[in-house]
Amino acid sequence: MVKEKLSEKLARPPEICHYRYILGGRQIMTSEQSIDAKEVIFINERAERDYKSIPIDVRERADQAVTQLQNMMPLVNKMFTQMKGSLARVDEVILPHDTNTYRIYFLQCGYALYILDAGMKKSLHGDELPKWEVERLIDRRDRALAHYKANEDAFKLDAKARNMRRDTMGKGTSL
Repeated sequence: MVKEKLSEKLARPPEICHYRYILGGRQIMTSEQSIDAKEVIFINERAERDYKSIPIDVRERADQAVTQLQNMMPLVNKMFTQMKGSLARVDEVILPHDTNTYRIYFLQCGYALYILDAGMKKSLHGDELPKWEVERLIDRRDRALAHYKANEDAFKLDAKARNMRRDTMGKGTSL
């Protein structure tokens, strides 16, 4: 029996992209050999493009933060914020750089972490986001929730396989 590829297994529209990013010649992504606790998924190509457009030194810190979140490790309080009100369930990673601040907005759902948006701070007054940004984040959050719900069984199976690989590695057995 031929093993189904993750992209074939998930009933996802083509605009939802799994985490693919090249850093230092090494591809970091949720793969068939992954041992990470959660899959990382860009909600759409625009979110992926925005993430990649962040300056490289900020992106390295963003990658570290995503990896920590992907593996259920805490972030420093000043770096992590849970949004409130209409943006409940959306979380924010704050990355200061020179005179700018970059932000990564994401949603954690069970076995998946969705990157909803990324880029330079857009608020004009303090932490207040522009109305269009709030609406975009709400739309992307709702799409991510629907995607996760439609594919939860596949995510559970993949998580079980990753856990088995992690357990095998912990016992000193090579894959």
